[in-house]
Amino acid sequence: MKKLFFGFIACLSTAPSFAQTQQQLPEKILNYYPPAVITKMYEAVNKVNLTDGEMLQLAVQYRKEDSTLFTMARQGKTLQELEKVRSECAQAVMTIIGKERYKKINTGSVVQQCNCDSASGEYLKRRTKELQAIKPLDNIIKIKLEKAFQKELTNHKDDGWASNFNEAMRKTISDTLYFAQLYSNEIDQTATSNAKQYFYPLIKSKKITKAGRDALFPIVYEKKRQLAIVDKMYPLFTKEKDSLITAIENLYTSSIAVSQKRYGGSLSASQLTTLIKLRSVLNLSETQVDSIMVMAATIQAAKDELALKDPVAKYDSKPYESTVLPSILTEEQYAKAMVLNNKSKAEQDAQRDWKELETAGLATNYDKEATIKQLTSYHIARACATYKYSYDREKQKANVRSIDDHMPAALKALKSARKYNNPSNTPQGSFQW
Repeated sequence: MKKLFFGFIACLSTAPSFAQTQQQLPEKILNYYPPAVITKMYEAVNKVNLTDGEMLQLAVQYRKEDSTLFTMARQGKTLQELEKVRSECAQAVMTIIGKERYKKINTGSVVQQCNCDSASGEYLKRRTKELQAIKPLDNIIKIKLEKAFQKELTNHKDDGWASNFNEAMRKTISDTLYFAQLYSNEIDQTATSNAKQYFYPLIKSKKITKAGRDALFPIVYEKKRQLAIVDKMYPLFTKEKDSLITAIENLYTSSIAVSQKRYGGSLSASQLTTLIKLRSVLNLSETQVDSIMVMAATIQAAKDELALKDPVAKYDSKPYESTVLPSILTEEQYAKAMVLNNKSKAEQDAQRDWKELETAGLATNYDKEATIKQLTSYHIARACATYKYSYDREKQKANVRSIDDHMPAALKALKSARKYNNPSNTPQGSFQW
C-alpha cells in the first residue's frame, strides 16, 4: 500500500505549482482512505479552496468512483459502460463543489492519469489475455503492446481505453488472426452487409439467379471478410494496406467471375447463357454444367485469337456449339433448350406478322389466336433448325427449306402480298401448324 501511495505522490510531484497555500487534509481522510483517493484530494486542495465538509464528501465520491471503475474493468465491462459511470461521478462531484471549481480541479491534471492506472491496467490485462487465448503472444510483443497502450493513453486521453488499445494493437501486431478473432462479430456484420450489397444489383438486373447467389455467397462473403479485417488493422491508407487489398482482389476476383457465370452470368455465347440460367428447368447435372463452362472458355479463346488477327471481325460460335452441345445434353434437353431459347423472339415475330396481316387486309380470313399460335410454332421450328445444323450449311438449308415448304397459310399469303402487293392472292392447301 505504501509503495503504491508513494508512486502516486511521485506522479503528483510533477504537477505544476500553484500560488495559493495548500490546505491540510482532515486526519479522517489521511487515515482511512486509499492512496489513490488521497492523491486526488491533494491535487484538489492545491487548486481550489474546500471546506472540511466538502473534502469529506469529495473523498467519499472519489473512493466510490475508483472502486466502481476498478470492479467494472475486472468484470470486462464495455467502454461505453465505464464512460457512463465516469460521467455520473463527474456530475456528483460538481454537485458537491460546483461547476467552476470542478473545472479548475480537472484542468491540466497530471494526477488524472495516475489515478486511472489501476483500472486501465486491469483493462490492458484483460485484453491481453484475450489475445493470448487466440494465439500466444511473444514476450517482446507483449511489452511493446503495453508501452504502446500507455503512450496512447497519454497522448489521446479523450479517446477512451478501447480506441487506444486498438491503436496500440495496430502499431505492434501484424498477424491478421488476432484482429479477425478479436473483432469477429463486427467483421462478420460488415462482411455480410457488403456481400448482400454486391448481389443486389446482379439479382435486380437478372444477371444471376437466387440459387446462384446462394451458391456464390460464401466466396463473396469471405472476400469481404478479408477486406474488413484489413480495414480493422489499417483504418487509414498505408502501403501495407494497399498491398493486402491487392492480394485479396487477385485471390478472389477470378473465382467469383467464373462462379458468377456458372450461375447465370453472361457467357461468351447466348445459347450457353440460356442453358446456365435454365439449369434447374433443364435438370442439368454438375458435370453438364462443367462441360458448358469449358465450351464457353473455348469460344472466348477463339474470339480472342480472331480479334488479334482482325479486330473488326466477328466470331460465329454456332457451328462449334451445334457440334458439341448434342454430346453434352440429352436429346430431350437439347430440344427443350432450343425451344426455350427461341420462344420469346418467335412470339414477337408472330405478333408482328399478324399486325402486318391486319394492315394488308388479310386478317379477316384467319382466326387470330390459332394463327398466332401457328406462326409462333413456325418461327421456333425455323430458328431451331437454323441453329441445330449450323455446323453443315447444306443440311441447314435442306431442313429450313423443308420447314418453309409447310409454312402456315397466313404467312404464305402475307409473303405473296409482300411480293405482288396483292392482298386477295391467298394460297390454298397449306400445311396446318
